[in-house]
Amino acid sequence: MKEKAISALKYILTLAIAIGLFWMLYRNQDFGELWRNLSQARWEWIAVSIILSLTAHLSRGIRWAIMLKPLGYNAGAVPAFIAVMIGYLANLVVPRMGEVSRSAVLQRMRGIPFQVSFGAVIAERVFDLFMLVLFTLGALWLEFDRLSDFLTQIFGGNAQGNALNKGLLLGGVALVALGGIAVAYATRSYWMQLMWAQKIIGFLKGLKDGVLSVLQLSTAQRIGFLLHTVVIWACYYLTSYVLFFAMPATEQLDWHCALAILMMSGISIVAPVQGGIGVYHLFVTATLSAYGIAQPPAQEFAFMAHSSQLLSYIVFGVLALGASLLFKPAAKNDKMAAS
Repeated sequence: MKEKAISALKYILTLAIAIGLFWMLYRNQDFGELWRNLSQARWEWIAVSIILSLTAHLSRGIRWAIMLKPLGYNAGAVPAFIAVMIGYLANLVVPRMGEVSRSAVLQRMRGIPFQVSFGAVIAERVFDLFMLVLFTLGALWLEFDRLSDFLTQIFGGNAQGNALNKGLLLGGVALVALGGIAVAYATRSYWMQLMWAQKIIGFLKGLKDGVLSVLQLSTAQRIGFLLHTVVIWACYYLTSYVLFFAMPATEQLDWHCALAILMMSGISIVAPVQGGIGVYHLFVTATLSAYGIAQPPAQEFAFMAHSSQLLSYIVFGVLALGASLLFKPAAKNDKMAAS
């Protein structure tokens, strides 16, 4: 009962943060004018952005399936894609629930153990984080003068002092983590005798298998994995870029700005709020303002970009949820090759 109350409180808090940020940004917005301007948007470019986004999600599903093959599981591109879309739908309800939901859905459809597919999800998130860092470094390298002032305004404070404090914090966390690992290893014989600990160990072993699945890929599978990673992030970038052409106020923006938008939208999606609501709008509006776009059209662009993706997640997520029900529940098998 206590855990449910805490979960409900977390949900209410994150939703309140999302709504609060959105209200702060749009409280003076004339929504009548916003709708009039959005009705004049070039919808063909919005459609292209949605198609690119879906292409990225399909590649994500295929990449996930590739990672599971060395472990003896054939997830299939279609079931994996369905699970990915349901995961995005779940993220709109509860932040960070998507990763759990997609693994649970794949287990139901294909009988693949949850901990194994979830371990693969963690592994691909590591690669996605690496790609986000690369794009972020690229954006900062190309647009350092513009973005350094902008980031300082958002996060505040002295950059050198913040970097020092962050380094001390990360160092402290690392020392605590290493100390905890050392203590756990020294007392491992005791913990392994406990039944609940054995269950945890079994779960962690499954996670480890999923994470290490990348190392077990064949040459062809590694090429496929890298190819789909490139496709995913190329589509993410192009999704931001083509949306510039949907509005007269942003159609003159170049690929440098699209790179900055990708960087800031990626950071905003990491925020623990439903669908990045509020955080995405704030970051993207601020980024466009740094590129000389007035606040009203910058807010309109952020609203259009987020709403179009949000709508696609809802529509295709619901369709995926319906499609998943067409699959008969698969029997769980610790080492199977689902056909």
